[in-house]
Amino acid sequence: MCQVAYVGSSGSTTVDSGVANINVQGNPEQPDRRPVYIPSAGIKEGNNVVFTCTGNVGKPQGKFRWVRYRRNSDGVTIQETPYEQETTTAAVMSGTCTYNGTSSLTLKMEQIDNNAVVRCQVVYQNVPQGILYKQTEGVNVYYSVRNVQVTKSPSNPTFAEGAGPITLTCTSDGNPTVTDYTWHKESNTSVSLWTSSYYVINNVVVNETDNYICVAQNSFNGQTFNMNNSIHIQIDSTTTPSTIMPTTTMATSSTNHKTSSIEKEKESLTVVNSIVIAVVIVLAVLQLAEITCLYILHKKGIVKFKKVKNQTVHAEVKSDNTQVHVYSTMNRAEA
Repeated sequence: MCQVAYVGSSGSTTVDSGVANINVQGNPEQPDRRPVYIPSAGIKEGNNVVFTCTGNVGKPQGKFRWVRYRRNSDGVTIQETPYEQETTTAAVMSGTCTYNGTSSLTLKMEQIDNNAVVRCQVVYQNVPQGILYKQTEGVNVYYSVRNVQVTKSPSNPTFAEGAGPITLTCTSDGNPTVTDYTWHKESNTSVSLWTSSYYVINNVVVNETDNYICVAQNSFNGQTFNMNNSIHIQIDSTTTPSTIMPTTTMATSSTNHKTSSIEKEKESLTVVNSIVIAVVIVLAVLQLAEITCLYILHKKGIVKFKKVKNQTVHAEVKSDNTQVHVYSTMNRAEA
């Protein structure tokens, strides 16, 4: 405003002008530093962590906007969550025309928040200022061992006795990273087989069949956590039913064939023997009958025997005709 003084007919007079308002904008700046958080170390899943951000939010008064970026172990963002409703308190900065703002964000930390980044960004005249932000380093969130898995190589359902070595591998998730592994057999858990993320069964024999247990362990804040999982390894004798069956079948078939052949040969021999015996009996009966007839004819005087040069000759008298028969086979008969 301005004031004018002048002398008029009535004497000296002053007159004030109207008021002209001048608004001077104060440009915001990046936050003073990275957001600080409490607790700053030893954070474990389930803890509430308070993040705080301060800095010049400009004039007219701006505010802070929060964003949480959840990331994988490679630093790649897998989830982005903005927080727009957090309050920003402000006070005029001494010797300037701008405001100094303060804002806080409380988050309950989970396993997935390990390696997450929390960003504080200036919003001025309702527009997020793209370059006016500061963010934390990856937040270290401890969590107990979990997701224990045991695999085998080769991945056969069963193994033959004497097969090559079998490698068992144990994997898990946890922060701090799990490096403490112990192997046991279910049949004797009091004995440790090996202390590493893998175990090799070199002696592949039947009595190595068992459930193999992997115990994974990690520790933080003075506490120790462990979790286990197991895998069954089946080792069969090399003489298994599956390999014997075809051989047994073939042997049985061969034996049955041989038995059948022998029985047929026996039946054939029996028939031949029966025929031979029958022929011999018939011949013997015929010869005996012939001798008997000759003897009867000799007694009746019909047949007479004579010995001539080792041949027996008899004459059969029938009416007026005489027939001479020579029997070379009857040398024993004498007149």
